[in-house]
Amino acid sequence: ISGDLFHRQPLKKELRDVDYLFSTIPDAKVVLIAGNHDYLKEDSYYRTFPWSKNVICLFGETYDAVYLRELDTYVYGLSYYSQKIDKPYYDHVQPLAKDACHILLAHGGDAHHIPINMERLKQAGFDYVALGHIHKPQIIQEDAVAYAGSLEPLDRTETGAHGYILGEYVDRRVHITFCPCARRQYIYLELQVDGDTTQLSLEDTLRQG
Repeated sequence: ISGDLFHRQPLKKELRDVDYLFSTIPDAKVVLIAGNHDYLKEDSYYRTFPWSKNVICLFGETYDAVYLRELDTYVYGLSYYSQKIDKPYYDHVQPLAKDACHILLAHGGDAHHIPINMERLKQAGFDYVALGHIHKPQIIQEDAVAYAGSLEPLDRTETGAHGYILGEYVDRRVHITFCPCARRQYIYLELQVDGDTTQLSLEDTLRQG
């Protein structure tokens, strides 16, 4: 999870709820970093919450990694300790010189949230880079670098499909697929109205598409 699991500071109850959901998939490993919305402020419940055994938090302020032995996979990341970070922390990150699968969780991509040089990131050597922060899904490099976006659109500017990215690592190659799953979608429609248009006639026009 590449940051902003929550769109604001999470409540303790919310952490319990989401951790329960993680606990129902004990064979899956969940690796989590904090983003600019759910950053690790001093009184954040993230800091003390007792996560289930299959949840791993990369809550360091500097670049760190965890090795998932049963999957022969390294996952890398760092977390936000403030709402804004203007330093390009990902410009020089590289995977360890180990024969394994290497996945980077990276949150940012604009001037105030860890600026990212995408061309440099593409060449860094990771098998896959899971990007967070941008709400619209974007494939930056096929089967290698992508923003999953938010599962659901958060406001009317976030048009288009929303969902998640399913990734498979087979024979030392990554293949990713974007899977739409949102229950709602914002669509721009142009409707002509005049002085005779009523609320009910407008609703009928919308229903007719």
